[in-house]
Amino acid sequence: MDPTEAPLGFLRWDEAGRERLAALSGAEWSDLLVAVERSAGVPLLARRLRRAGINPPAAIAARLRGHTFAVAGKTLQARGVLAEALAATGRPMLLLKGIDLGDRLYGNAGHRQMGDVDFLVHGEDAMAYHAHLVDRGFTASGVPDAGMRAAEWHHHVIYAPPGPGQLPFELHWRLADGALGNAIDLAEIWSRSLPHPTLPQGARVMAAEDLFVYLCLHLQQHLFEVPATSLWDIAELLDCPALPLDWPVIWARAHAWGLTEGVQATLNLVTRLLGVPTQDFSNDAPDPTLLALLPQGPASLGQYPAFMTVADARLGKALAGGLGWRTRLEALWNGLLPPRLEVRTRYGRPDQSNWADLRSYARRLVAISRGKLPLLFAWASDRGGTRRSIDRINRLRRHLDQRR
Repeated sequence: MDPTEAPLGFLRWDEAGRERLAALSGAEWSDLLVAVERSAGVPLLARRLRRAGINPPAAIAARLRGHTFAVAGKTLQARGVLAEALAATGRPMLLLKGIDLGDRLYGNAGHRQMGDVDFLVHGEDAMAYHAHLVDRGFTASGVPDAGMRAAEWHHHVIYAPPGPGQLPFELHWRLADGALGNAIDLAEIWSRSLPHPTLPQGARVMAAEDLFVYLCLHLQQHLFEVPATSLWDIAELLDCPALPLDWPVIWARAHAWGLTEGVQATLNLVTRLLGVPTQDFSNDAPDPTLLALLPQGPASLGQYPAFMTVADARLGKALAGGLGWRTRLEALWNGLLPPRLEVRTRYGRPDQSNWADLRSYARRLVAISRGKLPLLFAWASDRGGTRRSIDRINRLRRHLDQRR
């Protein structure tokens, strides 16, 4: 197997993956490192070597250590921002994914790379955190006031950092949009949460079963078009003695959240793509229709596929094959010109004037042109199989919506 073409094959948790790593020659080590760097998967390589007990050549080990230190530096800086926010607001937060996983699963701030820092707050506390982050120089993608929090199409606000080399933050008041988010009892999650072991008082983390189902929810939200890192988190949790999982509780919670198929699909992907056995947790394979719609492999080790910015529920529907032109045009219209309240909550304020509404619509169209036009051209030319991917994703979305 060529490490430059299929680096995930060398990172699998099974014996075949270990044998591939152990058989690498000097030049092949360099090729593998270049391939995983290109796919943002260096932390996974370092983690797999550690688990397999394999020592790479000294030059490779030094580069892996350097990357670990760089990830740790960003993580520690982000922890400082969270600690300041807790102290400034006096309000609790529930850590989601990155920092929590680095502490409880990976045991090292440099082993779990993050693209952003996610945390959940009570709805009534959102504006206090918003004011603090904006005052600290972060740029918000919206204002989490009562109007935005009441809208089913939003569950978080993104805060771009004030300087280079810093991580963005995502403030959540729900765990998902729409019916999926409404099915989750947040009060129960908060009641079962635990104090973070090292951050100041008020920082909370999910109970182990809630954490597992939430990670599956995250995969389903992204229609399983996720980097290998997201599946790796699941594998780490399945193999973490410090966080034993109660499987009857997990299946009951998955049913309550409408995620039974999502959990089944996640276990299938972890076994198929990472070689992690999951038959002790479930012998139920996903529905054959769902199984056929799941991705055959991650687009990247550590980055989300670019075409997901087009394949959202509205514009993706407008581009999907097999639909009539009327349906497509309606979806395109709703994507470009959504209801006024939605545009106000994302690009303005709920009580703004009609003239301000026009400016908000203009800002939305500019944002769409910057984020989606390149991939619209890719769809038009079908570069890289973009049309096929979008069609499959839309069929997968319809299947999950119908089964919920």
